[in-house]
Parts: sequence; structure tokens; C-alpha cells
Amino acid sequence: MKKGLFILLLLVTDLVCISQTPDPVVKKFIKVFNTKNYSDRINMFDTLPDDLKQAYYPFLKDSIDAIRVRAFADNRVNIINKIDKIDGIRLYHEHNYSSAIPVLLRVINTDKTLTDLDSLRIMSCLKKSYLKIRSLSKALEIHKMLTDIFGKRSQKYAKWYFHPPLSSIYYELNIYDEAIRQHRLEFNESTERGDRVLLSYHNNEGVFWNKLHKSDSALFHFNYAKKLAHKLYGQSDKVDDKFTIGLIDGNIGQVYKEQKKFREAIPLLKEDIYWSKADHDFENAAISHNEIGECYINLSEFNLGLKHLDSARVILRAMDVVTPYLTNMRLYGLYYERSGNFQEAIRFYKRYLNFNDSINAAEKFKELISQQVAMQMDEKERIIRQKQYIIDKEAVNKKHQETVRRFMFAGLLVLLFVLFIVFIMYKRAQKQKELLEIKNDEIHQQNMKIEKSLQEKEFLVREVHHRVKNNLQIVSSLLNLQIGMTNSEEIKEALSEAYGRIGSIALVHQLLYRNKELTNISIKEYFENLLVRIEHSFSSENSGIVLEKHIADVQLDLDRAIPLGLIINEIVSNAYKHAFPDKKGLIEVKFDKHAETYELIISDNGVGFKEPFESEHEGSFGIEIIKILTEQINGRIQVTDKNGTRYSIVFN
Repeated sequence: MKKGLFILLLLVTDLVCISQTPDPVVKKFIKVFNTKNYSDRINMFDTLPDDLKQAYYPFLKDSIDAIRVRAFADNRVNIINKIDKIDGIRLYHEHNYSSAIPVLLRVINTDKTLTDLDSLRIMSCLKKSYLKIRSLSKALEIHKMLTDIFGKRSQKYAKWYFHPPLSSIYYELNIYDEAIRQHRLEFNESTERGDRVLLSYHNNEGVFWNKLHKSDSALFHFNYAKKLAHKLYGQSDKVDDKFTIGLIDGNIGQVYKEQKKFREAIPLLKEDIYWSKADHDFENAAISHNEIGECYINLSEFNLGLKHLDSARVILRAMDVVTPYLTNMRLYGLYYERSGNFQEAIRFYKRYLNFNDSINAAEKFKELISQQVAMQMDEKERIIRQKQYIIDKEAVNKKHQETVRRFMFAGLLVLLFVLFIVFIMYKRAQKQKELLEIKNDEIHQQNMKIEKSLQEKEFLVREVHHRVKNNLQIVSSLLNLQIGMTNSEEIKEALSEAYGRIGSIALVHQLLYRNKELTNISIKEYFENLLVRIEHSFSSENSGIVLEKHIADVQLDLDRAIPLGLIINEIVSNAYKHAFPDKKGLIEVKFDKHAETYELIISDNGVGFKEPFESEHEGSFGIEIIKILTEQINGRIQVTDKNGTRYSIVFN
């Protein structure tokens, strides 16, 4: 820490020295700059590349500020806009994203003289600024505007203006299906098809599929990427090339870890760590240390697991990265849970949840500050326009008075009459203008209060869903700990069923917190996520069972969505546990909307019931839950036992 601080002080000292002693090239530019009039000075500075603007700005800051003041006095709007554009891009390059966003927004919305290239650069900086402050929805909005306006002309401009691509933004949003679709569209639209492009394409595809827990698809793409990497870099001694091969090995190791092939995953992840450190990519090395630590914990080799978690923690302490640090904290909780130290496990799980909450709150606060600054800038712009209107009005009056003076000699009576009429009209106009301004101010204040109230209420509703989801996750963790502490199989099964039911409810609140709509949720997204959780929880012992999903994309309210989720959890979990003694078979879940009704069908081709449904399951807690939940949504349930079991639930 002390060494890092000493280096930082040296860097600051060097920068101060540089700022005080410009080199000869800068002195020459300043000399020419000072010979120009103030309009040509800004044009001269604006033509510089961004890196030179950043280097020259400290020496010219006072001059540019003086030009801004004079431009306001002379009402030179074009010069003011150009200075704002320079400031916005400068703030972006200085990583002051929250300050850069409102300035760039004002330029893009008010300056009608921007060239296509200037508009493209400003929108590119806006998109990356929103990504940096984790305002992903705004980044997505700007990206769509970029591609709509400039996409068809993209060959004219450098590709970096359009990066990161849309698939990466959807990946950050955790919308992996859409990330895959966009990634393929981007690949198909690209004119390049070399081995390096294919390597990047297949590696990214593997990452997306692995996030969707589709291990076979992920391995296919990673192995193809590895084949291309060995073809391109197999004989190379460059660290960058070895790092590429090691990175793909690490990705394959992550897939093996998801498949619970921990012994096979560990050497691949170690290879990734070695070359990541050699290439100074310490964040990737820390991620692989976390992965190896999790593998050893699952193998009950706790000392080795703790060793790798400690290594990751040492690296992450020196870095400003959030996700790997959160993962490391969660894995410490898992380590203590598996090793029997439940008190420490609970402590680390609580730290994980609290830190995650604080990160989310910080990101929201940044976005809120950015919006407030933008509102303040809009208000300043309104005041400037109002002052400009007054100036223009006064100029018109002066011109009119000059015209009147020219006709003074036409006759005193005519002049007095005209002046009287003008005076009366002027007074009326002034009075009307004042009344209009007062009315506009009152309307503006009311609108501001209403908007603020709506934002506060929406924020509170989202926070309620967020807190409910967090509390349910804590209950789930406590149930999971209790499962690990009890020896009774009957109690374990009961607690596991409760764990699954709570998880299905927590998922609803998680989706509501993430969506713009706060009262309804997407049934397709909810059911598919729920079924993935159930499938994952039974995947280790039921790998031969196939789960097919056919879910209509409709919106439902909480009063119907939660009971439906609990019904699916009960029936599908029961099918996994009892329908397939040989651990092979098919489970189908269908949900569709008809003219006036909705229908949920869950069927399997398992062994079915040994006795009629009512007699066999009389008194069963799970069946009672299904019946109660069906009645809760005013639905009708029909169960048939032919070539397996089929549940049909119809409701309005």
C-alpha cells in the first residue's frame, strides 16, 4: 500500500511539473493560438486530436474560459456549443462520466450544426459513459440510436465508434438469449471471416451458452475456439498468444466445473491463472482462483480451496472490480458452510448480501445524480433562452424607436399619436408576458413536484421488491444450512421442498425489481428461469431426464403468477423425484392463452399412478397445495394417468 502511494505521489508531482513547464511544441501552438481572434481560437483547438486536446487543455484553460464569457456576452451560440462539445468529450476522457453525460446530452439536443462525425463521437462517448456508471438501459437506448442513424453508413466511420456491440450490452444486462441472437447477427453482418474473427466468435458464443447452463453447446464452441487458437498460436512464444490459449482453457474449465467434473476443471483453470499473471491480467487470474477454490470445496479438500480463495482475495484487494469480489465473498461463505463453521458461513453470507446491496445503491445514486445534473443544465438553458428573448425584444423596440425618430419631422401630432399607441401596446405586451411567465413557472413547479413524487414512489416499490427478494434469499440460505445440519432424510426432504417453494416466490420479486413494469411480470421469463432452477437442482442425479418448455409470452399479475410458480415447482419437482425410476424420460411444460382463458399443462411419460389419483394422493401435502393454489386463482384442475401423468389447469 505504501509503495503504491509513493508511486502515485511521484506521478502527481510529474504532472504538476509538466503542467508548469510546457514543451516547445506546446509553446509553439500557444503562440499561434494567441494570434487568432476568439472564434478562430476555438476552431483551431477543436481540430486537434483528442489526445492533444487533453495535453494542451491545462495551458489554455483560462483562455477558453475567457472565450466562453465573451461568447455569452456576444450571444455567439455556435461558439458556446463548440466549447460545450470540447468540455463534454474532455470530461469523458478524464473518466468524469457523471459530469460528462449532461454536457454531451445538451450539445446533441441543442446544437443543430453538428456534423455526422461529431454526432457519432458524442453518442459513442455517451454510450460508454452510461456503461461506466452501470446505467445499462440508457446505454442500450443510445446504442440503438447509433445503429439506426449511422448503421447503414458504418463503412464510412471507424469501427470503434460502435463498440462495445449490442451483444455485450445484453450480456451485461444478463439477457443471454438476446445476447446470443445479437452476437450472431453482428457476426453475419461482418465482412471479415478470418481465423481470428472466428476464434473470437466461438469463444464468445461459448461464454453466452455457459451462462445459460447449456454445457454441451458451450463446450462445442470453446473446443472449436481452442482448435483455432492452437492453429494460430500453437508455435508462438509470445505471452499474448499463450494467454489466449490459456483463457480458452479457463473457459472450458468453468464448463467442467458447472458439470461437476471438478478434477478435470482444476488443471485447465491453473493453466489460465499462469498465463493471465504472465500477461498481467490479474482480474482474470483472480476469477480462476475463485473457480478452483469452488472446485476444491466441492471435492471436500477444504485447505486447498481456502488457499485459492485467499490468493484471489489478495489480488482483488488491489483492484477496483465488483463482481469477482462478490463471488469471492460468497465462496468464503460456502467454504465455512461445507467445513461445518456455520457461524462464519452466516457472517460471510450477510457480508455478501450487504455489500451487494451497497453496490446497487451506489450505482443508482450515480444515475440519479447524473439525471439531476441534466435537469439543472436544462433549467440553465431555459434561463439563457429567456434572457435571449428579452434581449431580442429590446432590440426590436430600439429599432422601432429609431424608425419613429426618422419620421419625427413628418409632424409632431403624428409622432405623439404613434408613440402613445406604441406605449399602450408595449405595456399590454409586458403585462401579458409577465402573467404568462408567472403561469409557466407555476405549471413547471407543479410538474416538478408530480415527477419527483412519481419517481420516489417507483423507487420505493422497487426497493420493497428488492428487500423482499433479499429476505427470501436469507431464509433460503438458512434453510440450506439447516438441511446440512440435520440427519433425518424426511426432514431434509421437507426442508428442500420449502427451499424450492421460497425460491420460486423470490424469483418473482427479483424479476419485478429488474423490470420497468412493477405490477405484472413476463410469464415466459419467469417460468423459464424457474424451470432452469428446478432442472439444475436435479441435474446431478437425473441427467437422463429431458425438460421441454413451451411458454407463451404473456404478462400476469402477482396474484396469479406466484400460485402458478408454486404449482409448477410442486408438479415438476415431484416428477423428477418419482416419475422415472430409471432416471430417463421426458417432462413437458406448456402455457398458452386462449380467447378468454389461460391453460397450464404439465405432463411426463413416467410410470404414472399405481392407484387412481384421488385415492393414492389423499392427504398428500403437495397435492393439497396444488388444489389450494388452483382454487386461489379460480381455476379448474384435471389429472389424467395414461402413458404417464398429465396435469391441466385452466383459469380465466
